[in-house]
Amino acid sequence: MNADYFRTWRKANPEYRRREAERSRRRRLAGARGDRTAEYARQRERRAEQRQVCSAENGWTDQAHPILDTARAVALDHVRPDRRSLLTRPTYEDAVSEASVALVAGADPAEAVRAYLRTERDWVMHTAPLFDTHLEVAT
Repeated sequence: MNADYFRTWRKANPEYRRREAERSRRRRLAGARGDRTAEYARQRERRAEQRQVCSAENGWTDQAHPILDTARAVALDHVRPDRRSLLTRPTYEDAVSEASVALVAGADPAEAVRAYLRTERDWVMHTAPLFDTHLEVAT
C-alpha cells in the first residue's frame, strides 16, 4: 500500500475528512485552557494591587500623626530603643501600639504601656536561668 492509495481514498470520502477535522478540533480544544475570564480577572486584581503598592498606597499608617507622636513619646519613657543599632526592639513598637490605643480610647497611655510591659515581663518571674555547665568546666 502506498501513499497515493490513501490520498485518493480520502478525496473520494469527504465524510472522513469532516470527521477527522472534528476530531482534530476536539483534541486541540481539550488541550487548551478553555475560558480564561476568571484568570484575566485575577490578573487585573493582582496588577491593581501591584500598582497600589508601587504608588505607596499600601495601607500603612501615616508616620507623622499627632497620636502616634504622643504614643512614641510615652513609650520612650518606658522602653528605650536598642542603642547598638538603628533598629528598635519589638516591645517598643508594641508599646507604641498600646499607648496609641489608650490615647484613642481616652485612657492613660502611660498606664497602658506599663500594663503591657508587666504582662510581657511576667514570664521572667516564673522561669529559672539554665546555665551551661559544660562552659564552666572548660574554663
